[in-house]
Amino acid sequence: MTLIIQIQAFSDSTDRGNGATVVWCGEKQPSEDCCQRLASQLRQSETAFLWLINKAIYIRWFTPICEVNICGHATLAAVLALGQWKQLKAKDSVQLISRGGALPVSWRQENKRLIGQIVLPSAPLQPIGVKSTSLEEQLGCELKRIWSSEIGYFVVLLSEKNQLSELIISPSKLQDPFRRGLVVMQANRDSTLSVDSQVVDYQLRFFAPGLGIDEDPVTGSAHALVANYWMNTLDRDWVIGWQPSQSSGGMRCERAGSGMIRLIGSGCVLWRGELESF
Repeated sequence: MTLIIQIQAFSDSTDRGNGATVVWCGEKQPSEDCCQRLASQLRQSETAFLWLINKAIYIRWFTPICEVNICGHATLAAVLALGQWKQLKAKDSVQLISRGGALPVSWRQENKRLIGQIVLPSAPLQPIGVKSTSLEEQLGCELKRIWSSEIGYFVVLLSEKNQLSELIISPSKLQDPFRRGLVVMQANRDSTLSVDSQVVDYQLRFFAPGLGIDEDPVTGSAHALVANYWMNTLDRDWVIGWQPSQSSGGMRCERAGSGMIRLIGSGCVLWRGELESF
C-alpha cells in the first residue's frame, strides 16, 4: 500500500504556507521515472518520496519537471507525515538519507499544532558586483548586494527604497544563471509581523522558473542559505524569517553546527489517502 498526504508546511492553517505532497513507498524503492511522472501530475512545487531499507528512511524530492538536491518545506512535510503514519514517534529523531547526505529531523505536537524540526545544509555567500550583472534591470528595482552560492542559488539584498512584499517580479524576465534559484531579501520593517510570538527579523522571496517554480511560497532551503548572514548581522545564534508570498509563512532558524541550519516550523495536514497504483 502506497500512502500519500499533502501538508501545508511552515503554516498553522491550510490556506497558507507551502504545500508539499509526501509519498510513503514502504520497503520498495520507487524508480526515478515513476517519481517524476507522479510529481508532474500532482503539480506541487515539490513532492517528497520516502522509503525504508534496513531500517533507514530515504528521501528524494521532485518538482513538476525535475529532481532537486534539497528541499526544505517538503522535508518538513515529510517528517510530519512520518508522524501521521506512525512511522516516527513525537520527539524522536531520525536521519533522512538523501543524495546529499543525512538530514536530522524530528517533530512534536503542542496542543493541536504540529511542529517539525529539520536540519539543512547552508553555504557561504560569495559576493558579486551589482553592476557586473543586469539583474537590477531584470528585477526592475535597486539592489544593494548580490551573492552566488555553492548550492546554485543567487542571493540579492534589496534596497530600502523598495518594499519586498509589494515588488512585482516577472519570472519570465529572469535570465540564466538566475533562473534556477534567486533569493530576494530585505530586513523586516513590520514590527507587527511575527512567528510564534517572535518578531520577524528578515523577509525573502524565492524564484526558480528554471526548475518549474515561478515563485515558491515558503522556501526552507533559501532560509537555510541566508540565515547565517542575518545571524551575523544581528549578532545572534537564531533569527526569524518570513516569506511574503501569496501563500505566506515563516520559521525560526538556528545554527546547528558544521555549516548546518536548523529550521523550526509548523505544518497543517490538508488531505491524505492511498495511491491505487504507483
